[in-house]
Amino acid sequence: MSGIKPPSKIRPPKVSVGVRVIASGKPGVVAFIGETEFASGVWAGVVLDEPIGIFYSYPNPNPE
Repeated sequence: MSGIKPPSKIRPPKVSVGVRVIASGKPGVVAFIGETEFASGVWAGVVLDEPIGIFYSYPNPNPE
């Protein structure tokens, strides 16, 4: 087998608040990492450089 590790052995990159990232092809900064009320698990919130999407403002003034 080549030097490629199976998926279960690959570690995700370390991400912390304040780090610049590319999220879905859009540049931004990680603003939140933690648990949420809307879903289980650990989530990361990213403030995009451009105002794109329905959840651009925080807190969302028009919750659905």
